[in-house]
Amino acid sequence: MQSKKIAIVGFGKIAKEQHFPSIAETAGLELVATVSRRGEAPAGVPSFPSINALAASDIAIDAAVLCTPPEGRSETARLCVDHGWDILLEKPPGISVQDVRQLHDDVSKAGRILFTTWHSQYNAAVDGAAQRLASQDIVSMHIDWREDVRKWHPGQDWIWEAGGFGVFDPGINGLSIATKIMPSPFSVKHAKLTIASNHRSPIAAEIQFTDQISAHFDWREPSDECWKITVRTTLETLVLDKGGSELWVDGQLKIAAPSQEYRHIYARFLKLIQTRESHVDLAPLELVEQAFRIGEICQTEPFQS
Repeated sequence: MQSKKIAIVGFGKIAKEQHFPSIAETAGLELVATVSRRGEAPAGVPSFPSINALAASDIAIDAAVLCTPPEGRSETARLCVDHGWDILLEKPPGISVQDVRQLHDDVSKAGRILFTTWHSQYNAAVDGAAQRLASQDIVSMHIDWREDVRKWHPGQDWIWEAGGFGVFDPGINGLSIATKIMPSPFSVKHAKLTIASNHRSPIAAEIQFTDQISAHFDWREPSDECWKITVRTTLETLVLDKGGSELWVDGQLKIAAPSQEYRHIYARFLKLIQTRESHVDLAPLELVEQAFRIGEICQTEPFQS
């Protein structure tokens, strides 16, 4: 079977470190081009300054992977669809729930497929935790997601602008796991959003959800990353650690595996292309939208990233 030809639009840090190697390791997919204003691409792969320039070339494209900032991404996706390409969206999938819903409608009407990806959901221990919790009574859940923005988003000023998500850019990874492992939906009751005086998006957040669920997000973590979810049930305590790569139950390690999340994403994308099915999950984005809508804003000192 002929490989599906993939173009990456926006060849930044995440595309270089995760998307490109994952495409290369997925039989049935081939990266044949990038779209990059700076002309960046892996060795031997042509780069184009715009989607239209790529479409005007003699390179056949089956699908586009959008790794651009969420602001304006839906317009970029529609342009790709106009050229007959299927779409994979890096998280977060768009600027708002309504934005992505409308995009999904437009993509479906055009006969193409849309895949909203939440890479943390594909870590090794997440499904195991979901299966374990499905038959238990949950007492509480706490999401602790802290990292150093200077390490993970160097020089990316867009994250601090309105629509850039701020600390919710990593925090939504924790929410994506929580929405997958919880047996029933939950919503935001209260949120405190801390915003540096020289930025427009939060650098930290404290959130209280329904069903005794809480979250702490901070982008000023000076030490190693903390990507942890602790769930207490009437029977046991589960800890998903390292972004969902490890599952601990009552202090004993049950599942541990190297992170293969993007490899699993591309295996799923290939299947969706073959079966002509879209997969659109908006639950994590809905929670972020609720937090921004009802959150109490607290200003803190300037922060230089």
